[in-house]
Amino acid sequence: MHVCAFILLILSGERDFGVLMNRECNAKIAYLPKNSAINAGVFNYADYIIFIFHLLFVDSHSLLLDLHECLLTIISNISPYIKTMSMTTCMNLLKLFEMVSKVSFIFANPRNYRFSFFLLESFSNFIEYQYEGNTKLVYAVLAKQDLFFKLANLSLNMLPLTPNTETTQVIGDISQNLNSNIQSRKFIPTEEWLQSWKSQLPIGTLIHMIQIIKPQLKNLVTGNAADEEQILKYLRNTTLVGLLPVPHPIITRKYQPNQATDTWITTYIWGVVYARNYPILYYGAPVRLFPPQITHSSSSTPNANTSTSASNTQTSNATLSNSPAQTNV
Repeated sequence: MHVCAFILLILSGERDFGVLMNRECNAKIAYLPKNSAINAGVFNYADYIIFIFHLLFVDSHSLLLDLHECLLTIISNISPYIKTMSMTTCMNLLKLFEMVSKVSFIFANPRNYRFSFFLLESFSNFIEYQYEGNTKLVYAVLAKQDLFFKLANLSLNMLPLTPNTETTQVIGDISQNLNSNIQSRKFIPTEEWLQSWKSQLPIGTLIHMIQIIKPQLKNLVTGNAADEEQILKYLRNTTLVGLLPVPHPIITRKYQPNQATDTWITTYIWGVVYARNYPILYYGAPVRLFPPQITHSSSSTPNANTSTSASNTQTSNATLSNSPAQTNV
């Protein structure tokens, strides 16, 4: 699983990969639950990836907890290019946001706010760059609008007085696998820490969109089963061009090579080589991995001059530490 996340993070840094995620996924997915909504209709590769990531958040082993931030980074990288998603995918994204935007979760660790950050950035990209095809996501955001206002108004006064009890209630049936991230609180949030990231949350576009659309939906809500289709029809015939702020530049977080990840992937690859060839090649022989010593003469030093081309896309680096799990905003 770590290797898959490692590969997907590298691929998600390329625009063409994000565009290809719009292709219809017609392959038979045998290992998904038979009653899964994603198996019930037509879906694309973006639906499939997000569905799997949602399963990893909800049902995965505790050893995969360190991958969660990496998975959200992948979603953020491809989000500007996804033209449409199923309603199931949209609701799964909002369920994830509801889970990671809980007060108890955010205040439990100094890095937990990043989960909300990546999802907010993804929502903004879907809306700013692909609004016409993602009206189902807009509907899901409107249905969970209170979550966004609560996060925008987050303060230390909302800090739970009984963290252990609150934490259990927060996670509930959604994801018991996050318990190791929010055990007894050793981290003490401060106002300085809160303001250092809260002011950078990409939540403005979403709040503005809700404030524009919400008043126009009052006449469409009657309380019966037909409301959803009526609202979706209205959203499909509505444009937000000129009403929302100017779209922010697309930010792509690409993998940045580092010693920790190089050591991890090298050890893994040679571990596979050893396991596949034992006992044929290594029977009875002690095996030890060691790094080769490489020296360069001064006369063979390569030219370090490089050039970069202009682009409307901003790129930042994603660093994998020990495993493809940690990324930098």
